[in-house]
Amino acid sequence: MGHLRRIDAQDLTRWFSGWRSVALVTVAEVDGYAPRWLYAIGRRVGNVWFDYWTGRCPRCGAEDSRTGDNALGWLLRRLLWRLQGRAATRPAWLLAVFEKPQELDAS
Repeated sequence: MGHLRRIDAQDLTRWFSGWRSVALVTVAEVDGYAPRWLYAIGRRVGNVWFDYWTGRCPRCGAEDSRTGDNALGWLLRRLLWRLQGRAATRPAWLLAVFEKPQELDAS
């Protein structure tokens, strides 16, 4: 959920440049985000880590297990939950269909 990579419609159309976009549709919605700086403070000062991923992150090395929040983290986590609940929702998935150009079929 944005931890390692976030892909949007512009990324897909850039990656498939030369292909015709047939459909780009967002499906479902999830809660929005609180301000990024608040997540950063929660991680650095409050030991707040969200444990919804599985395995090990290839970028930062974070694993499933985590230590508990400290007192400030406990408060920050509750503040983050409330802000996320009030934030505008965002698309959960992007479904894309591209059509391959005929000149690529010949090669």
